[in-house]
Amino acid sequence: MKNMKKFAFYFFILIHSGYLNALTKNDVLSVQNGIYYLDGAPFAEIGWNKFDINWLFFSEIYANRTLTDNNSMVVKQRNSMRELSESGFKTIRFFGMVHPLDFQEKWLPAWNNTNQRNAKCNAPMDKAIAICEEFNIRAVISLMCDNFVNTSVVPAEDYRDLIANRNSQSRKDLYAYLDYVISRYKDSKGVLAWEISNEMTLDVDISPGTRIMNGERRPAAAELSQFYKDVCTKIKSIDNLRMVTSGGSFLREMAYGLSQLTETQTAWPTERDTYNQHKSMYGLYYTNSGFENVDIHFYTKKAPHYQILNNNGQSLQLTAKGYNDMMTSLGVPLQIG
Repeated sequence: MKNMKKFAFYFFILIHSGYLNALTKNDVLSVQNGIYYLDGAPFAEIGWNKFDINWLFFSEIYANRTLTDNNSMVVKQRNSMRELSESGFKTIRFFGMVHPLDFQEKWLPAWNNTNQRNAKCNAPMDKAIAICEEFNIRAVISLMCDNFVNTSVVPAEDYRDLIANRNSQSRKDLYAYLDYVISRYKDSKGVLAWEISNEMTLDVDISPGTRIMNGERRPAAAELSQFYKDVCTKIKSIDNLRMVTSGGSFLREMAYGLSQLTETQTAWPTERDTYNQHKSMYGLYYTNSGFENVDIHFYTKKAPHYQILNNNGQSLQLTAKGYNDMMTSLGVPLQIG
């Protein structure tokens, strides 16, 4: 399962290609003669994972504190963004949706109440993006699409319904949200790219065999692959200029083996994937997906993990260069977080 402490790590943005809705061509991230351009100049970037700015503003709202310029949290965040800007940073990443623990009880009731939506749901994001614009910083915004599991319908839906069932109420709720929020912000220069969610690749094939954990059905890798394609298509139908990233982490060392288990095989695989098997899983998610790149959160503190097997059966540690070589062979550029 995902470890929430991972959100604290910084985020490298190495973007190969994409487009931005913008007022002028110079505002659009583009590739010209094999070179990245932004603001009319060649562009390369190491960005910052300022994941919680929207969460902090949301907490202020729910503490009945308005997001005025003298609000202490607004002051702190503006000072932080000023420091990033003065240090030369041009891009950040943040979660455009609330923490999952706040979604059902706090965010969703306000979202469904037309009298509260603007004050409680829109205001935090409005302020975060406005500060980005103020300091000429562009944000990769994680839409955290995996929040949208509707448990209020009868029978209650679960995570697999959102991911695998296009006709589920959960999927309809998600698409309604995407229509609204992307339309609201797609003309902002403060938005660099849209991210579907955070590390959903670690949520697949949980509990081998049944894929049921704590009473909830979890999706399979092939189901997440199709979900990525569906959501990419949906986002680009609203904003066809910006790139869409997955927010995916690394894959488990036995990702292919887990994907091949039947319902009667309930034990985790004992063998790690071979190089070609592991590569095939990245191909499943990112080839002909609508993504312009592969997005990997690479945690070097976990070395010597990320060891798969080479095609001769010997241990092979996937370094950042190793991942880059793999994605190059797939013909898809790499973004490392």
